Amino acid sequence: MFFLMLALPILLIALSGQPTIWSLPHLRTTYDRGATDRRESEHFQQQNRLSTEKERASQDPELRGEVDKYQQADRNGGEAVQHPENVDLHRTWYQYWDNPQPAEHCFSYGRREYTATLRNVPFFADWTEACKKTKVEIRGIVIEKPSYCEIKWPFGGVIGHWIVDSGEAACLPYWGSFTDKGCTAKGSRLRRIQSRLWNIQSGEDWMKMCTTAPAVVKGVNFAKPTTCDDRGFWGIYGIWEVEDLKC
Repeated sequence: MFFLMLALPILLIALSGQPTIWSLPHLRTTYDRGATDRRESEHFQQQNRLSTEKERASQDPELRGEVDKYQQADRNGGEAVQHPENVDLHRTWYQYWDNPQPAEHCFSYGRREYTATLRNVPFFADWTEACKKTKVEIRGIVIEKPSYCEIKWPFGGVIGHWIVDSGEAACLPYWGSFTDKGCTAKGSRLRRIQSRLWNIQSGEDWMKMCTTAPAVVKGVNFAKPTTCDDRGFWGIYGIWEVEDLKC
């Protein structure tokens, strides 16, 4: 009953059309100003985001066109501009790789592995698809997709792995002189040639470097030796069996 008596005067004032505290002009003005400030803040954040993305995309003509599309959409009041050919780019627009990091050692002859974390991936997105769709630039070359993706759901993120033909001297050991070791066996029609692999950097995997190092032996191109022989202190040797009708 007590609360009913308190509420009755307020109800009568409302029914009479008299102004209440909720209808005072200055309160409406304050509310409107707050809404305007929020809209301006959101617009400012959007412009900053577009500016950042445009700088990131400055080296990629396709992404630069996508930035222009978003700016046009903003000028149109936020209505999306339809570009069917850019649908895939639109899906990956806000995703980007952080700075790719090279592995300490070579992956194989002439190749090094790089890794990077994919940023701005929505929690419930298809992380594998996002990884495959996002380009990266390594050593000045734009690479369409990683060699493979490592998904550490839910909180470990997305790690991209790229096996890059780096052309670094550290990953390019070379063969020494080639020595003819004679026929592998009588009637085999195969001749054995060997050579030591030089300039393998400290900490590198000798066998991996040897088994992936190409060579030209007696005019024949080999992607790798027939076998490799690790002789410890004396180094690692590549061995090729080359066709020879004299054997």
